Amino acid sequence: MNRPNVSCLQPLFQQAFDLADQARLQALAGDALHMLALSAGPLDERIRWNRRTADYALASDDPKARYWAGPALNNLGSDLREAKRLPESLQAFQEALQAFERMGRAPAVRVARWQVAHVLRLLG
Repeated sequence: MNRPNVSCLQPLFQQAFDLADQARLQALAGDALHMLALSAGPLDERIRWNRRTADYALASDDPKARYWAGPALNNLGSDLREAKRLPESLQAFQEALQAFERMGRAPAVRVARWQVAHVLRLLG
């Protein structure tokens, strides 16, 4: 997949995360981490940032910050699938499905179910 090079934005997203985290604005901090993951260049870097975003969101006591777990786990699953790490990809998509189900987001649940099924097909 051709991805636009937006890595020049990473320092700004890092600064946004640092400021939001220091101010205990966890939802905004989670959003900034999500943007760090999306703007990361190499696949292994995206995987690292998506893991960090999911961990941050899942550990938060703010429901608005916990929202970011679903998108981060979904993106993590996609990146792991791209890296041909299918068992890990399946695990991430299953966790994303659980996160979307907890939030009651029906459209996201449908997509997450499809992602799980797709990796299961790839695994045979």
